[in-house]
Amino acid sequence: MTEPLAAGPLDSSLRVGRTISSSPLAADPVSSSSLVGRSLTALDDITPGQILTLLHRALWIDAHRDEVAHLADARVMATLFYEPSTRTRLSFETAMMRLGGRVVAFEGSQGSPSASGQTVETIHDLIAEVSRLDDLIVIRHPKEGSARVAAFASQVPVINAGDGSHRHPTQALADIAELYRRRHTLTGLRVGVVGDLVRSRSAHSFVSTLSRMGANRFVLIGPARRRLPAWVRGTIDASDSTYCEGLNLPRALDEGLDVVYMTHLDPADYPTAAQFERVSARYALTPARMAIAPTDMVVLDPLPRLSEIDTAVDDDPRAAYFDEVHAGLLVRMALIAAVLGLDLPEQADTFTPWQEED
Repeated sequence: MTEPLAAGPLDSSLRVGRTISSSPLAADPVSSSSLVGRSLTALDDITPGQILTLLHRALWIDAHRDEVAHLADARVMATLFYEPSTRTRLSFETAMMRLGGRVVAFEGSQGSPSASGQTVETIHDLIAEVSRLDDLIVIRHPKEGSARVAAFASQVPVINAGDGSHRHPTQALADIAELYRRRHTLTGLRVGVVGDLVRSRSAHSFVSTLSRMGANRFVLIGPARRRLPAWVRGTIDASDSTYCEGLNLPRALDEGLDVVYMTHLDPADYPTAAQFERVSARYALTPARMAIAPTDMVVLDPLPRLSEIDTAVDDDPRAAYFDEVHAGLLVRMALIAAVLGLDLPEQADTFTPWQEED
């Protein structure tokens, strides 16, 4: 039997213990109780209907802040971050506090050594202990699959805040929440995905999730060696969506995109700074390129930004990447409320402010 994943210095293997199903969590995709007590390690774990319900609840929460300010009174969320994080950690912690709950935080990569200093506690054991202290656990870990190990060990819901280069489900929720707010639909879209598509866990979750939401057309744009992994392309193939590769960014913008999802290349992948600058310029969004793009295109970026979007684009009304941060806060509030079983009114499940305005 392989050893459990260590909380500190990492083994090369994972012990999952049992398979966690990726089938829908409930027969009724919009049931208000269907996510209660459940972990979220990937958005494949829930149905498109449940995802849409979370987006509607996030919109309702934004319009009813005072009404949710004490929903999580006396609840405690533990955040365990084994990788540095700014936006995701602050977003989760702020979300819990805006619901009236409390947060206890751990960060580091050395785990929990025993008194002898020779043993490092495994993720399995640490999560088993923490789940007996707190009501909800949010974990980020550099090892792919670590969130599933944590979910197996836990007695309370576990939310994946990023596991290696694999998944980042709540970033995908933030991405599609802002896209939905601006376009009012998540189907029939022409979607450009640009940059380092092999390493970006945010892009993986975004593409695999949006492909399930409806018949969307993905235009994958990036260096040949940074191609979207086969498993992500397989999620498109298994859906009603399609994809194409090989277009350059200016041509894709000129032919028309409803949304462009930008990710940055990594300077460490290139032998010289000059080569990095030359290659990254091919996949950068500039004012000149925005000038040929559709006037209603939505520009998304999971952040942090390097050179993939010129700062001169920030004032363009199509730039949605800073608004994604706000959308991420709201959708994490909705997710926390759902897994903890905090009561929201029935109308929150279908709330859309643009219909209210109509």
